[in-house]
Amino acid sequence: MILALSLSTTTTRTTPHSAVRLSLWSALLVSYQKGDEVIYNGMKYRCVAPHRSYAGAEPSLFTWALWQRIK
Repeated sequence: MILALSLSTTTTRTTPHSAVRLSLWSALLVSYQKGDEVIYNGMKYRCVAPHRSYAGAEPSLFTWALWQRIK
């Protein structure tokens, strides 16, 4: 009787970041999380602090505590 031994290896790779969802900014009480990316007035921004959107908190120089402009 001959026994055959088979060895196999599995390699798993993970990425250090999750897929980024890019959407249009909305003032309709959207819950934004740190790292979310949006487009507002043709420019891209990244959320730097979790918050809910509302009129007056749109991404701009005046909302630097919520949004960071990215290229």
